[in-house]
Amino acid sequence: MEPHAPSRGQAESSTLSSGISVGSSDGSELSEETSWPAFESSAESEDLAVHLYPGAVTIQGVLKRKTLLKEGKKPTVASWTKYWAALCGTQLFNYIAKSLKATERRHFKSTSNKNVSEVGWMVMIADDLEHPDLFLLTDSEKGNSYKFQAGNRMHAMLWFKHLSAACQSNKQQVPTNLMIFE
Repeated sequence: MEPHAPSRGQAESSTLSSGISVGSSDGSELSEETSWPAFESSAESEDLAVHLYPGAVTIQGVLKRKTLLKEGKKPTVASWTKYWAALCGTQLFNYIAKSLKATERRHFKSTSNKNVSEVGWMVMIADDLEHPDLFLLTDSEKGNSYKFQAGNRMHAMLWFKHLSAACQSNKQQVPTNLMIFE
């Protein structure tokens, strides 16, 4: 049985004028301008959802990421890297930029270089008055911790909201194709 992906008419998303694209779970829209635009149309967003995951993209857009800990150790070089990030259910897909000036989806690679399940991770808004657009994502089991820069405070809060839901998803979910006999 093939997984069912939403058709163009079924996918519900809104592209904010600031460029970040979010699922329309709460129906709210933001209109703050930012220097990091994302999708130009929701049709492009829906196309990405079809290719990535058999469910809708929850939130996606440009994020900068810095590794704080990798397997419990500080990296020798910790620099900011720009990604197109897409959260699909509990999976976070990262697409690396093709150039330093990447601002739109087409400026990023078409295949993800990293796909991580966020179940069991912890997300926190950074308490940094100079940089209110930061949030942290930590996997305490593997000792990995990342700092993300979202472009502005509103985007950081949207990512925080959706990542929090993904992180708190039930770890004990049984795949629908498994049968348990007692």
